[in-house]
Amino acid sequence: MGRFSSSFGAQSCPGMKLSVIVPVYDERPWIAAFYERLKQAPIDRCKGIKQVEIVMVDDGSTDGTRERIAQLLQQDFVFQCGLRAQVHFISKNKNEGKGAAVREGIGQSTGDIILIQDADLEYSPQDYPSLVTPIADGTADAVFGSRFTGHYRRVLYFWHALMNRWVTFLSNLFNNLNLTDMETGFKALRGEVGRNLRLTSNRFGIEPELTSRLAKAGLRIYEVPISYEGRSYTQGKKIGLWDGLAAVFHILRFGIWDCEPYKDGLYQTLFALDKFVNLLYVPLIKKALGKIERGAQPLRFLEIGSGIGSMTEELLKYGHVTATDISEDFVETLRQRFQHREGVEIRKWDAMARWETAESKFDVIIAVNILEHLASDERAIANWRDLLATGGLLILLVPNYPKLFSPIDRAVGHFRRYTGKELNRKLAALGFGKNIVYYGNPLGILGWIWNGLILKRARLPRKQLRGYAFLKNFFWIIERPFEKFVGLNIVTISQATEQA
Repeated sequence: MGRFSSSFGAQSCPGMKLSVIVPVYDERPWIAAFYERLKQAPIDRCKGIKQVEIVMVDDGSTDGTRERIAQLLQQDFVFQCGLRAQVHFISKNKNEGKGAAVREGIGQSTGDIILIQDADLEYSPQDYPSLVTPIADGTADAVFGSRFTGHYRRVLYFWHALMNRWVTFLSNLFNNLNLTDMETGFKALRGEVGRNLRLTSNRFGIEPELTSRLAKAGLRIYEVPISYEGRSYTQGKKIGLWDGLAAVFHILRFGIWDCEPYKDGLYQTLFALDKFVNLLYVPLIKKALGKIERGAQPLRFLEIGSGIGSMTEELLKYGHVTATDISEDFVETLRQRFQHREGVEIRKWDAMARWETAESKFDVIIAVNILEHLASDERAIANWRDLLATGGLLILLVPNYPKLFSPIDRAVGHFRRYTGKELNRKLAALGFGKNIVYYGNPLGILGWIWNGLILKRARLPRKQLRGYAFLKNFFWIIERPFEKFVGLNIVTISQATEQA
């Protein structure tokens, strides 16, 4: 596989970046015309877009396509509106299929929004604003361009259209959606979402797989009407009957038994845990909150690393919450989840950085599964100590037992696991006293050993989590006595002293 870039570079402007992914295979007769049409895209009408990168992936063409693209790249790429784009060209030596090309392009992208554009003349770049705006507005996580609603289109093959509608119906059935055009080759999605989706299809199964992954992740999918100038088979159309039958197989595969939407890592872990937070972590934090003396005024909480907001829901019952995260993607998720809720403020913040505003300090700072992600935990604790009012509380939940460090820890970005003694020592040295330590999820140790140390897995299996959460309804009476001295998690409640 080869890769080179036009050296002209994108304009360095504040704002969002759009990555246009263009899978290419044997498009020699049309690629120059497509390239010129792409320059006519009204990027100036794409809300918030100030930078554009184009990632062209040639999937082993044998008709001279890659050579023609190399010629085109010798000149600067400038949109009609005057914006200059950076173009990356990835040349694959072997034809693996559209899905493989799309996956490669997504993996190489760096944009806030990803737009997938087939390298033919069927889909018009004039429709970019329609696909980009719902994501730029924060309304959608993904946008599908529909060929079958609200716009003009070229009339072509009955059986091809029937096949499209049939596979769309099946996809809707297994994913609980109401799309009109699942097979569209014109899709946009949030950049971080796209780069974290677990995509595996090599050929045209990428369309039903993308749809299923987005649906299984519970993301917000929108449809917009697009113009469509379908090609005939003599003009290079590549989808046929067998591709339709393959689409049915992929719909069943991703709709029934291959349902994990995310790659191994933080997204997969947060998604897997989201439905079980109320059983796994909330009881441990409620126990800590029960030890807080509550006055007439609501407590002022700072939640560090709120992620997708699973714990934020519980904290709002106790007072005002400032929910923070370093990831713009998670911050946007929080804004959408709590946009109509009172008593919550959402802020992007690096937990290692200084707090930039001078508002009154917090009564309680809470960090659930955060400290182990930070390169310098002592520096972070000292930083958080400065944000607490005198007598304020720091509540930490961290993973227990360094010897349990496993591929799961590495996949989600853990630097370490702790012991209660080690954590107490660090807190005492940094201006905290009256530390209370207890443990949680003792039986979870067995699952962690099995998955992380024996099977060397890098993900949390949702079915096992579901089973463990179910068993906790019955085994809590067994677990509770052990929580005084053993557990998969450590919880500490530490009070800020008058002098740090």
